[in-house]
Amino acid sequence: MDKNARYSEGEKVTWTGAVINLVLSAVKFAAGIAGSSEALIADAVHSLSDLFSDIVVLLSLKVSKRPKDEMLPYGYGRVETVGTGVLGVILVFTGIKIFWDAVNTINVGIDYVPNYYALGGALVSIIVKEWMYHYTIRAGKRFNSPSVTANAWHHRSDALSSVASFFGIGAAMLGWPLFDPLAALIVTALIVRVGWTILKDSFIDLIDTAVKKEVSDKIVEAALNTEGVLAYHELKTRKIGSEILVDIHIEVNPWMNVSEAHRIADEVRDAVMAKVDNIDDVLVHIDPEGELNGIVYSTPKDQIIEKIAKEASETDGVTGCRDIVLHYVGNDIVVNMAVGLSPDLTIKESYATINELKNKIFNLDKVVDAVISVDLPE
Repeated sequence: MDKNARYSEGEKVTWTGAVINLVLSAVKFAAGIAGSSEALIADAVHSLSDLFSDIVVLLSLKVSKRPKDEMLPYGYGRVETVGTGVLGVILVFTGIKIFWDAVNTINVGIDYVPNYYALGGALVSIIVKEWMYHYTIRAGKRFNSPSVTANAWHHRSDALSSVASFFGIGAAMLGWPLFDPLAALIVTALIVRVGWTILKDSFIDLIDTAVKKEVSDKIVEAALNTEGVLAYHELKTRKIGSEILVDIHIEVNPWMNVSEAHRIADEVRDAVMAKVDNIDDVLVHIDPEGELNGIVYSTPKDQIIEKIAKEASETDGVTGCRDIVLHYVGNDIVVNMAVGLSPDLTIKESYATINELKNKIFNLDKVVDAVISVDLPE
């Protein structure tokens, strides 16, 4: 399922929840007033906050599905993360509001006893909100949408608060009226805890925290199973909404040409995106084998080439050199070059001349080998 389809399905689930929340909050308000229940009225406020959270989710999904552009080359996925954080804030403040209302009721005193209207309203809320939790959490996991998943937990917190309300109302009807506002206090603890968790998770995504280990292990496995990859290092991951961005360094044969190394990088990218869900992009950096140990060269490349050319010009029997290429292998340098030799040299003298030039080159910084080809005279 592509990104637009996921967002569309997420919007459908959220609209369903919005309609149910609107109806359920009205039912609980009516039942709470008719049944004289502080806890159920608090529960109705919670359901109303769920309706507001549905609006936040719908807006964040609408913006998040916009295509990437010049201003936001990584896309609008972070809008969904921000929307998820807003849901967490809503839950926390809802819990605090219910807490103070319940404390005020206990301080003022209780002169009411809930009845069966309140008890029935709480029971209906438990059944409906638990169903909404399961319906929404399945969708959130299926589409890998953090905002839809957070909204599911909003439904679950409402269901749990209704359970507390149900038992509080029941206890008050049996002659312990204090249990009704006490149940409201329990509701606040549940709401604030869920809200804080959602807020914390959204903040973690906003500061580019890496994905979970099981996900990064799949990324590494896909990269190392690609033919031509000898090792990896510096794996970096981050989330943009429901999507994942990956940066990884792979090590390949240092003698490989650029086009072949680029082909391997493309295969690594395709393998990671095929094996791991919700990968938006993979940036693959190519390094020669041994790069992990670090490469430190005290002499710039151009100066090394200049010195090699100078050594060649000062070697008896060498008439010229061309195509000097430096291969960086770990912390060492291997030289590849072509030279011209005097046509007056014998084969034995030619071998001696090449060995003399090699020994001169080996004295240069970090050079451990030289591959020298000979241009035959015309």
